[in-house]
Amino acid sequence: MLYIMMQTDETLSDAAMRAIKHFNVPVYGLPGTLHETFAAKYNIPFIPEAFADVNYSNDGVLLGVPGSRKLSPQEIHDVTKQLGMEGVLPSVGHKLIDVGVAGKPFTLCLHSDFAACRENLAAARKAVDAVNEELYT
Repeated sequence: MLYIMMQTDETLSDAAMRAIKHFNVPVYGLPGTLHETFAAKYNIPFIPEAFADVNYSNDGVLLGVPGSRKLSPQEIHDVTKQLGMEGVLPSVGHKLIDVGVAGKPFTLCLHSDFAACRENLAAARKAVDAVNEELYT
């Protein structure tokens, strides 16, 4: 929940990044949010991250599990492939959202505590392999 809150709460994001700075490690975060802003403020290496198994709002804010609709492995495959190819994914309201990863390396987050985590991971991996084959071979 802290991760979700940090994308829009300046005080919280600033405090978290000040703490992270002491460990001299990079931070994974959501591009175009306070994650990236405060990582830059404290010269913390920033690794862009996107989520394929939970939704973003129509305004591009990551909602997390409670605000998301459940996605099937096939939907996760499709979201992951579109994310890799175009840098966009559908919001909770099915509006295409640019999450700031188009054309550059990023990590993909999937939740291991979902009942279908194995199927979700396999679907995402298949999509990543397809994107890599299409764009980078």
